[in-house]
Amino acid sequence: MSSFVERRILERFHVPNAKVKYKLEALFSDQLPVEGKGDLIDLTVKGVRFETDEDIKAGSRLNIEIILNNDERIPLIGNVVWTKALENGKINSVVEFIDFDDDPEFNSFDSLEKLEELEKEYSRY
Repeated sequence: MSSFVERRILERFHVPNAKVKYKLEALFSDQLPVEGKGDLIDLTVKGVRFETDEDIKAGSRLNIEIILNNDERIPLIGNVVWTKALENGKINSVVEFIDFDDDPEFNSFDSLEKLEELEKEYSRY
């Protein structure tokens, strides 16, 4: 009997050829903003995992765009939960999205709706 307990509540799904563009705003005037682009590994309506060349510090807040194959973009804000160096020299980063609300400081309900549409299209269930 396995002692492994699945902690995920939501199923992750993959969107073919999707990219993630991210930007970490500089917190201090002498810092440069960190930005880049990576390959989307998987996604839920609560977060995203992507592969980049750059290690992003856990706890960092990112402005993200999920870029779909048709060049549609889904803007999101989230916090880096963890990162992991891979054998190929790339970095896996997991970002949990902040809440969805009408307030402009939060993720929009439009973005949530687009994520739910992607989930319906690409989820196994």
